[in-house]
Amino acid sequence: MRNVFSCLLVFVLGCNATAGTNELTVPENRTATLPCLHGVGGSDVPTWSRDVRGKEARENIASRGRFHVSTESKTLKIQRVQPGDSGLYYCDGKAAVYLKGEGDASERESHHAVIKEKESITLPCPRSVDGDVTWSRETRGIKVDLLKIVGDRDIRLVHDPFRAYSSLADKSLHIFKASVSHSAKYFCNDEPAAELTVIPSGNDGGAQKCN
Repeated sequence: MRNVFSCLLVFVLGCNATAGTNELTVPENRTATLPCLHGVGGSDVPTWSRDVRGKEARENIASRGRFHVSTESKTLKIQRVQPGDSGLYYCDGKAAVYLKGEGDASERESHHAVIKEKESITLPCPRSVDGDVTWSRETRGIKVDLLKIVGDRDIRLVHDPFRAYSSLADKSLHIFKASVSHSAKYFCNDEPAAELTVIPSGNDGGAQKCN
């Protein structure tokens, strides 16, 4: 039954994150199988890697521990998925699958968005809000307040020389010409609002928001 469930998960793919890229949501401690979405010639074994959040770098993934790269199907299998396994995975340098390892309910409430560097994006609060709003972000377990919206005024709480952060009338957070360093989990009044991944502009394929 577990094998059948794991196979079904491969096909429960959400909206496109980048051209040819899907989002795969897997409950914690289940098995995820990530398909390589482009051809791999002959008997070559693809190189799997994933984004290191907030850096223009990737870490290669070898067959060890919970991770296994198949020499036949070219897939990457991850056993006992953890929330920390979440991220954008690449097969031979091309974006393949965004994996989201689900943990507690608060993580499931937020949505994931993938955009390319220098694109702009608007992140809405998870629910309608009245009064003041504080937007914050979390990177590597460190949470920082970014912007406080008081009435129709934006009060910047971090050094923002290029004014990347601003708000809209509905208290949404607008990020202008995002950079890779904007990849993070965003909160509206401490409620999870969105997980944002910004891909370096040199990557192939366009990018779309995932709701």
